[in-house]
Amino acid sequence: FYFPGAIAFYTIIDAEGIRHANDPFQYIVWIFIFSAVPMLIYSLATNRPNLIIALNGNNKHKLKFVLTAVISLTSYSLILWAYTQAPIHYVASVRESSIIFASLIGLYFFKEEGVKKRLIAALVLFVGISLLQINS
Repeated sequence: FYFPGAIAFYTIIDAEGIRHANDPFQYIVWIFIFSAVPMLIYSLATNRPNLIIALNGNNKHKLKFVLTAVISLTSYSLILWAYTQAPIHYVASVRESSIIFASLIGLYFFKEEGVKKRLIAALVLFVGISLLQINS
């Protein structure tokens, strides 16, 4: 179960990084560059034909890519901003509770397989979030 350790690690890195940054906006831009650019390079190197087909497709696919990028960057930026406004455990609780909703959406709306493992992980996460709230 490296999952809880990974969550704790990136939560602390994000919270401490944004709190110690001279300019939170600059921190967000650098984090985006150091994560998005390597992911794009990796995607181009490993899955270039499918990526090119998707990008050369109709404008509907391009719009989905752009909207996904904007929404992802916005939500991540809001989480980082929240770390400057509230205690880490409050923000982390809300941030990670989205996994529970994503698992349920995958199960009910998209009929995804393998949801059982995700729901178990979501339950473990829910218990952890509850313990954080009880102990604070």
